[in-house]
Amino acid sequence: MSALGSRKARKIERLLEEAAELPVGPEERALLDEAVRLADEAGEEELAYRARMHLTPSAHMAGDTDTMLASFGWCVGKHDADPVRFPIDPGVHVDLLFQYKWMAGRLASNSRFPRERVTALHADMERRYREAGVGQTGVLQSRHDVALLLGDPDAAARFLIERDGLERDDYSHCEACVRSSDATFAQLRGDDAEAIRLWEEILEQGLSCGEEPEFAESEALLPLLRAGRVEEALAAHARSYRAARTNPDGFPIIANHLVFCAVTGNLARGLQLLERHIDGLAHDPFHEANHFSGLAAVGVLLDAVVEAGEGATRVRGSDHPTLEPLLGAADGPRTAGELRDAAWSAAETIAARFDARNGNDWFARTLAGKRALSAQRWEAPFGGESYAPPVVDDAEPADAAGWLTHARRRLFAADLDGVRAAVAAGLALGEGDHDAELHRVLLYAQLESGDDEAALATLALRTAALRAHGLAEHADLEERLGLLLLGRCTPDDIPTLEAEIERARAAHLPSTVVADLLITIGAARLRAEQPEAALAALDEAEVLLPADDPLLLRHALESERLQALIQLGRADEADALAASRIDDRANAGWPLFSELRLRAQVLGGQGRFDEALGFAERLLAESVAIDVAGLIASSAQLTAMILSDLGRPEEAAARIEFALRHAERAELPTVGLRFNLARIQLEAGQAAAGLENLETVYLEEKATGAAPEAVAETGLHLGHAALANDEPGMAYRAWSEAIDLAEGAEAFGLAAEAGSALGELLLRFGDPDARDVFERALEHGRRVEGFRGMPALLHGMGRARLMGGDEAGFADLDAATAQAEAEDAVWYAANVQDTKGRFLVDAGRLDEGVRVLLASADVLAREGDVMTAAGGEVYAARGLAAADRADEAVAVMASARDRVSVGTAAHTGISLELADLLDGLGRGAEAAQVRASVA
Repeated sequence: MSALGSRKARKIERLLEEAAELPVGPEERALLDEAVRLADEAGEEELAYRARMHLTPSAHMAGDTDTMLASFGWCVGKHDADPVRFPIDPGVHVDLLFQYKWMAGRLASNSRFPRERVTALHADMERRYREAGVGQTGVLQSRHDVALLLGDPDAAARFLIERDGLERDDYSHCEACVRSSDATFAQLRGDDAEAIRLWEEILEQGLSCGEEPEFAESEALLPLLRAGRVEEALAAHARSYRAARTNPDGFPIIANHLVFCAVTGNLARGLQLLERHIDGLAHDPFHEANHFSGLAAVGVLLDAVVEAGEGATRVRGSDHPTLEPLLGAADGPRTAGELRDAAWSAAETIAARFDARNGNDWFARTLAGKRALSAQRWEAPFGGESYAPPVVDDAEPADAAGWLTHARRRLFAADLDGVRAAVAAGLALGEGDHDAELHRVLLYAQLESGDDEAALATLALRTAALRAHGLAEHADLEERLGLLLLGRCTPDDIPTLEAEIERARAAHLPSTVVADLLITIGAARLRAEQPEAALAALDEAEVLLPADDPLLLRHALESERLQALIQLGRADEADALAASRIDDRANAGWPLFSELRLRAQVLGGQGRFDEALGFAERLLAESVAIDVAGLIASSAQLTAMILSDLGRPEEAAARIEFALRHAERAELPTVGLRFNLARIQLEAGQAAAGLENLETVYLEEKATGAAPEAVAETGLHLGHAALANDEPGMAYRAWSEAIDLAEGAEAFGLAAEAGSALGELLLRFGDPDARDVFERALEHGRRVEGFRGMPALLHGMGRARLMGGDEAGFADLDAATAQAEAEDAVWYAANVQDTKGRFLVDAGRLDEGVRVLLASADVLAREGDVMTAAGGEVYAARGLAAADRADEAVAVMASARDRVSVGTAAHTGISLELADLLDGLGRGAEAAQVRASVA
């Protein structure tokens, strides 16, 4: 090999080594593609063989069947031509025989490949396995899987019987995949009990593989629902979806979750998942079987959505280019009804192709079974109840005033076509009174859309309408200034406006003309950040404006005044003006979004949350009425925050979910919204939903390079959410990463908080590493002046040391107590002393321990924590009894019994222990009396 060839060979080896360290994905694939390219260019066939042996399983896991088949075929050809140079196992993770297990199934997944070719591939696989001296279980598992794709369930059953009669070996499918496949087959045969049993085995034995256990969990959802095990189904749904959502080839798993959402009434969630993953429906263009199952799942979900009356809802992403081969071209996002029809139609087409290839009706019958799911329902809400906004009254206006109101709302929604239609309808009535204002609204819309030419034409119509109503002087002004009075005013126009005001005064023009100029210059001064000067102009306009307000200028005047007061920080006056405008019936035809928002915010800031909620809910309803996604999102978020302050987290979570959907629709940033949603969901006891949303935020922040401190804070909350979902491993990883990120960002308080949480987790499992974690956390905490988490850190450190037999931990507990007392944390100080007392008893320092426990129990009880108080006394009594001091133990145990409520489990347990102590002292009558009290 030449020196150049040697360098290339080393580079190829490095590329393969780097790829082996990465998860399957674009980065890993780029390295493998480069390795293959370099090897081919250099003519290094052995390296090209090894590179492709890595590429084949990567393409398999990524759902790139075309590349997988091409790479595998190349390798088989090379091996057959020269088995010595190109051995079955060239030292890669997955050798050539093992890769055979994927091939027949992928061929069978496409209707273009005839049965005979699939059968021939299995025959070749069987021959090669026999020649290599390996078992046939892998062949039989592949035959079973393919039999279902060929529509032959009887053959599939026979292959399983044959497989189970053979010993497993290194070429068998893994335990997780076998059980998952068997569970799916059991479900197909109507044996839900067996399907659930196999799913339970996967979980109980901790079996996993590339897409397991998340695929098995998604397949178990319907059997669990049918068995009435709804809570387990919800938990499986949460775990499986979280694991599958980052899998680029994971739509078959997502499809099962879409069906689950449909049959459990979680339609908003189902739509959210569909929009998030719809581009994955056609991820692997080759895999028609996956397309079939995915399309059917979409159909089931959208059947439920349409049935719920939401068929007109646009499904974001349904016009994705990758869907065109399946669904046809789309001019924009399809409605739920349109997408539903297209999905069922495409599924029927694919089913017909498979049935024609297979010579049976298996796929048609499977599709009929999928359609039947649309009629099945289980009550299993994920998270909380969804928010249903008030029904919008979309009755057509009956007069020009009504059309004017409608035009203003469509203007606020930036709906030029809607404004045009409303204005045309209002003018067509021929009432005349509102013509000038209708033209003004249309003019504003044209300016917003950048059509100045059309706006000037509309201005001519407006001035004609003004003249027709005797407002010639105003018409002259607007003709002279053009668009300056109608939305095109800037700070640069202030001198022109000042000159016009002087001219109008000198000419003794009507007060409305001067007032209009003053309002316009006020707006220009606000844009120039001159709120005092703006307010002076507006005050003068207020004096000049006549009561009948023929030009409808009062709305503009008060809107600009409101903004000036806000800029000046005069919140009370701004709020009073907002309240007045809301109450004034003359403003009924104007959108009052700023006023409603201000009232809600001010009242909320004053702690008047019930009143604030009324304004926030009205704001949200009016936002929904004009259907502006960004406004809906911000309004729903405001409502959610007020509901949270009112202690109504379930309703708050529903509003934020509603906000999130509309923020996504408006393509606004959603990280902050989703973080708040997760926080409130956890507060509402919706642990699984909260964890999913926090993990989404965490992954997005890491992927987009968010500030390390922000990622660390999310990781801190993620750990708590994981623990609430009984996932300590996930909590451990989240808190460990949070500590490192926060430390690197010098956010030492955050690092200490994460360290405290991690240390407590390790203590829970008796892990000696807890001591090192608390020690590091204490170092972080001491670097933050006034850090209020020090008592907890010292408490944890003391326990960690004492659990390891180091009595220096008692000093830590005393320090924790002193720190808590200095912070007036009376309960916490007593709680630490309770810990100390228990460790003293365990260390054989009984009298001291009992004294500490009894003293801390009294304080805890005074602070309202009778359960911990009683627990400490029980601990002390047990220590005394073990030291043959039963008389003393009885008195302490009786005190503990008196602290807890009669009829509770704690009272019953303590009573029975007390009775046993009395029996031991020969005081049987008293023991019987105690037992009788809990019988």
